Amino acid sequence: CPDFRIDVLGPKGYLISKQAEDYRSGTLMKTPRETASGGYTVRGTGEGSYVLNLTEDIPNPHIRLRYTNGKSAGDVVNISVDGRRRSTVKMVGKEPTGSYGMTEEIRLSDGLSAGSHTITLEVQSDTGTLELDYFVIHNHAEHPSQ
Repeated sequence: CPDFRIDVLGPKGYLISKQAEDYRSGTLMKTPRETASGGYTVRGTGEGSYVLNLTEDIPNPHIRLRYTNGKSAGDVVNISVDGRRRSTVKMVGKEPTGSYGMTEEIRLSDGLSAGSHTITLEVQSDTGTLELDYFVIHNHAEHPSQ
């Protein structure tokens, strides 16, 4: 029997998923879309703020966005945590609208403590075709060999 090794990675992965249309406050337009995971996307130039209530710390938080934007290129999303800008993401054009993509993992901060936090997505879209479906925040555990 060949030897094999199993590495148990820690800390445990924490996962938060939010539908884009479930923002607490903002100016983005909710749009019915059958292909969206929750039946809606948000679009337009503006922002949406989301409140997260964490029950435990997330030491190495990363975010990914699911989106569609037709053939448009140059749209960006600024991501802020508790009022402080953490990242700007340039969205890659997908065709046709309704064909979804995921952004690369984007580091949010050095850590999110347990408690309440506000995530703000500020969309800048020249054509208005960028639509956000949902986002996922998770703890990115580093492999010991990295």
